[in-house]
Amino acid sequence: ALEVHTHGENVTFVQRIVKDLQRGENIDLYVTIGAGVTATILSFMNVIGQARVVPIVLALLSLMAFSLLYSRHGINTLLERTASRPDSIIHEDFPPEFQKDLERARNIWIIGVHASDIMTRYYSLFDKKLEVGDRVRAMLVEPTGAASSMTALRFPGQVDATQERARINSSLASLCRLRSSFPDSIEIRVADFLFPYGGFLLDWQGNSGIAYLQRYTFRVLGGSRKPKLVYRRGATPWYDLILTEMEELWQVSRDWK
Repeated sequence: ALEVHTHGENVTFVQRIVKDLQRGENIDLYVTIGAGVTATILSFMNVIGQARVVPIVLALLSLMAFSLLYSRHGINTLLERTASRPDSIIHEDFPPEFQKDLERARNIWIIGVHASDIMTRYYSLFDKKLEVGDRVRAMLVEPTGAASSMTALRFPGQVDATQERARINSSLASLCRLRSSFPDSIEIRVADFLFPYGGFLLDWQGNSGIAYLQRYTFRVLGGSRKPKLVYRRGATPWYDLILTEMEELWQVSRDWK
């Protein structure tokens, strides 16, 4: 059994070498290995003297060092590209540029079950932005629908659904106060659907569109610890998916009066 296993490994290794040579990969390493083995054999057979072996060994070491350096640079470049893609990272908090992006945005789209934390934290900012002509649209869960009853299931323990409905109604009341002052600049809708995430879509119609979202969880990592994700237009196809999904939700939602 050992012989079969060993033989199988040798076949796989040889096949890998053949594939590398066909693709033009790792040729420098194979040349280094071949030259090193050849020089060693010739030295033992006294075909070439030790004085001639030393330069060959030094040349092989230089070639190996160059190959390792090239590989390391390639790995570092790959790591830098991966680290620079915010869409591929799940954050505990929104990145530092979130606040500036929110303040700079001319169009803000809010989505959430009740968005109570958003309305408490940014109510004054929304008021200022509406005053200078910026636009806001908000889409929350229908407070009297079936989805509002399911929101309480997300939390551990016995949580009354009326608590979630109260938060929805409170946020809707805050949004209506803003709409009473700026009726042409803010839209409010509700949908009887349990959204998979909440957060913001900023300047979604332009090339600089950004989605700052927090994923809703089920009895884990709730509250402010919900996983945060960032999608930028052009950086990932996920942004287009999020935008299309929100537009579809907007179409099936209804105006809140």
